[in-house]
Parts: sequence; structure tokens; C-alpha cells
Amino acid sequence: IKGKEKIRWDRRRTTTDTFETERVWKSDEPIFKIFEIYQFEDAVALPGQYTIPFSILIPNGLPSSVYYSGRSNSKAVIDYSIKAIMRQPKGTMAKEMSFKSSLTMLEEPPHISQSISDSV
Repeated sequence: IKGKEKIRWDRRRTTTDTFETERVWKSDEPIFKIFEIYQFEDAVALPGQYTIPFSILIPNGLPSSVYYSGRSNSKAVIDYSIKAIMRQPKGTMAKEMSFKSSLTMLEEPPHISQSISDSV
């Protein structure tokens, strides 16, 4: 599982006779976890199609997925993905197989303890 954050914006400075633009990037990867979910008997996967169910616990407090593109080339992305890799035993010539899929995270809304009608 991998979560990443990328932010980009342009910072512009103008003086009486010059104009300067600086592109600013920030990137962070808050989550990266590896789990072994299945092991084939004798490390051999016979030809065929396989379905290997699994479940994972997503940490609380993760921000929602965000894809934003605004004025002045500003961009913000919070992106999550999951990738499954079928690793081969050491010493084999078999090619590694993988599958990757995006995840859309929705942050749990905050608990409101006061009734909306009480404040009107």
C-alpha cells in the first residue's frame, strides 16, 4: 500500500524592471507497507488463473484523495494505490508479475455534537 502527496505552485516576484517565476514542489509518501499474503506450495504456481482474497486495515486519520488543478499552474494531489507483486524464488529466471490499482480514500467526517437547529 502506498500513499503519496504532491503539491506544485508557481511563486512570482515582480520588481520595477524584472519578472521572476519559481516553480515550487513538495512531495511526501506517508504510507508504504508490504505484506506477504500468500505462498504457493513448494514455491510453484501452476498455470491457470488465481484469486487470492485478502484484507488490510487502513490507518485512521488519513486525508481524503485529492486531485486539484488551479490557476497559475497550481496543483495538489493526494493519491493512494495498492500493488500486488508475485515474487519469484531466488535463482529462477521467471519474470515477476504485478498488478496495481488506485484507491479512492474518503476521510471520515468529523463528529458534530451540536444539533444544527440549535445554532439557527
